[in-house]
Amino acid sequence: MFDPYYPQYPSYIVNPQKKNNPPKPYPLMGLSDIKNNYWPAGSDSLEAMVHDTKTYGLDVTDLIMKDKVNLLGTTARLLRNHIDARTNLMNDNLKDIDDKIVKCDCYLLQIEAFPYFVNKMIEAKRTNLNNEITRLESERRGEIVTAWSDKIRLYSELIEALGEYQSHVRRSQLISGE
Repeated sequence: MFDPYYPQYPSYIVNPQKKNNPPKPYPLMGLSDIKNNYWPAGSDSLEAMVHDTKTYGLDVTDLIMKDKVNLLGTTARLLRNHIDARTNLMNDNLKDIDDKIVKCDCYLLQIEAFPYFVNKMIEAKRTNLNNEITRLESERRGEIVTAWSDKIRLYSELIEALGEYQSHVRRSQLISGE
């Protein structure tokens, strides 16, 4: 039944086509990849740490310090990758929220052709769309704040790991006489 006061939306708006793109994984990329490594001094992979042939013939303190330096370098790279993954996740979430806001705004623009307070159904739809936009904007702000707090925590852990890394490198150089 056709109702002249209720807009008829085209099918591409009511039922948008689903994209066949699978969700992006957020891997911890490039732990052993030197070109993606921010800290070239700590670029040894975990496998190289385990199977390192240069450690034979060193005394115990050199081995302990070298293991600690390698572990701190790997920790710093891992934290940096966590920060990058959280940034990518935040950007994807914000894009989805922005797409939903644009969709609601398009619905509101279609309803704008009808005068205010003429039909209760149109006013209810207008109110629901405005409430949905407000909720989505609040969700957007929440996502930004959550990502910011996560990244601040990760950055502080990264600074601590880099400080420990630098101090252990200096200690190992002092102990080994370099």
